[in-house]
Amino acid sequence: MDIRYLLPEYTKLKLQPGIIAYWDIGYYRNLHDAPDDEYNKGWISSYGGGISLRIMDTATFALYIHNAWFGNTTIEDDRITYFELDFGFHQ
Repeated sequence: MDIRYLLPEYTKLKLQPGIIAYWDIGYYRNLHDAPDDEYNKGWISSYGGGISLRIMDTATFALYIHNAWFGNTTIEDDRITYFELDFGFHQ
């Protein structure tokens, strides 16, 4: 689930900044790179937030910070990821 708040568009350049907050949860099973049975299945969740920039209603750039909340694949030392860049096209 994510919540996106888009600010007013700058009409001359057709740029629209925004704010993103999200939380996700999922179930995984039989991962091909899992080291043993303990990591073969389970629940995992993360949450985070960021900023976005929509360009001419065609493409979106987003910069995220997110944190692994729980799950067997969560590595204690690398729970927080800073500055993950995302890019996508849309219609």
